[in-house]
Amino acid sequence: MYANTSESFVMKFLLLPRIIESRDFHSLPNKNLKFEIANISDHYAGLIKALSLKNHEIKILLGDSIFIGFRTELVGNFFTKLILKILRNLPGLRQLDVFFYSVFIGFYCKYFKIDVVYCELERKFNPSISKKISKKTFFHEWVGVHPHFLGKSTMNNIKNFDVIWSLGLYKKNVNVPNRQAWQYIGNVVDPDAFERKPVAKDIDILFCGGVTAKHSERIKFLEMVSKEFANFHFYGYGLEYIPSESPLRLCFKGWKSPAEIPDLIAKSRIILNLTMDDYDILEKGYNSRLLEVACTGTSVQILKLDDKISEFLDINKSVVTFTDQFDFVHKAREVLQNYESYRKMILHAKKEAAIFNYDRFTNMILEELQLKNGEK
Repeated sequence: MYANTSESFVMKFLLLPRIIESRDFHSLPNKNLKFEIANISDHYAGLIKALSLKNHEIKILLGDSIFIGFRTELVGNFFTKLILKILRNLPGLRQLDVFFYSVFIGFYCKYFKIDVVYCELERKFNPSISKKISKKTFFHEWVGVHPHFLGKSTMNNIKNFDVIWSLGLYKKNVNVPNRQAWQYIGNVVDPDAFERKPVAKDIDILFCGGVTAKHSERIKFLEMVSKEFANFHFYGYGLEYIPSESPLRLCFKGWKSPAEIPDLIAKSRIILNLTMDDYDILEKGYNSRLLEVACTGTSVQILKLDDKISEFLDINKSVVTFTDQFDFVHKAREVLQNYESYRKMILHAKKEAAIFNYDRFTNMILEELQLKNGEK
């Protein structure tokens, strides 16, 4: 490891956000939190802020390949886009691209003495190639989805990472590639990014998420909600999976970016949080929406009863839970009729959720690095 391992050690991080608007890399001075990168996710923003406050050195490398890394919708005219689309499908070019970008990452890490490369669902470079060049660098991956939702190329690449940070702890019968490298973090949120001031409530019940073939139970449930509650709003994706005669179509309001969702939550009395059909594959863990809603400090969150919630929020004091659709209708009507009496619950949830912040997560990363450094 390049950095010293004293109590106040400083690490050098290279972050590879999933954005392709620029091919330049930038250094962030310590304590400089005034950064702006187009389309960077809340996850990376929270991580950058926490690492900067701990005085660690951060570099950000934008762009994800040598030859074909640009999104076709962002560059050039029709002919430029057409040429890039053709290049993407040429046999062997993508593999060559991965090789050269992996070599580039390796030399970059060696030159700048990077301790940790941190990325998300990466498939555009192979850490096993980069590590042959920069042997002292550790490669960390963030995985926020279930393993069986990963694409083939991502699944194949995961085995090359030293540490894989996951929101879920999966049961032993679940196929998890490179299982020994997976580290369960539970959940993480930047409270400041989601906190909102109270505003007028325009929406009774809000659901933000997708409906696809993977969400069959979710579609049925949302159709029931649309029939029972007139002021129900559904933002997300998957309209093509909803039957043409379904009343749910009338509640669909389109897509909202992650940056717009906290404001939507603030305008809603109830936030309906539904998990995917297969949450029984988890021993521990829950979706990110659980803490995001709580951190706004504005709305009541209703979820299906699940013991896994209690790792993060008190089931009796911070959220409202239901057992079936009839129980949901009863509980939701109770909340709407007596909304002001739930103010204490909303504030309790906000306080509990704030514990799962990026300062906690970065401490976990640093502890893992010290452990790995002892093994090398």
